[in-house]
Amino acid sequence: METYSIKNLTFTYPKQSIPALDNISLSINQGEFITICGKSGCGKSTFLRSLNLLETPTEGSIIFEGTDITDKKVKAEKEEVSGSYAVKDGTIMIARFAFEECESLTDITIPDSVTTINLQAFQNCKNLYSVKIGNSVEEIPELAFNRCESLSKLTIGNGVKIIGYDAFYHCDSLTSVVIPDSVTMIDVK
Repeated sequence: METYSIKNLTFTYPKQSIPALDNISLSINQGEFITICGKSGCGKSTFLRSLNLLETPTEGSIIFEGTDITDKKVKAEKEEVSGSYAVKDGTIMIARFAFEECESLTDITIPDSVTTINLQAFQNCKNLYSVKIGNSVEEIPELAFNRCESLSKLTIGNGVKIIGYDAFYHCDSLTSVVIPDSVTMIDVK
């Protein structure tokens, strides 16, 4: 079974004319072991960061277990998000900056289908006051809810094991937090 299918992946850093990744296509099957090697600066780390959407590719697609995780729908929808919002069931990953600066977002529910929330996914959602995280997310990464100044109520699902460094940095209104027994590490660096 094909786990990853990478098609025409291109990534260019801001203010750069030469792509760090240029038209990469590759399939990785379940159970397959691969090595990515090359000289310093050739794009190895950028490629890996693109696979988990810590970097958003300029072009191309990354299909993980049959789902195009580079689908721009979640990013495009953020402009329209307001009030109460439930992430679509079936979504598996919330990309870095996916909901950044959605100032009219007030509360969000993350379903059990989501397994990954990337860092800074909800950064600067200044009016976000309530978050409910489903049971499949294992880690709340650093700065995930950075500067969500109105966040006051947080419910963390039973799957979360790690709360990253400054995951709730400048969430000064946070007064109600339910941390399940599954959490084994709160990173304070």
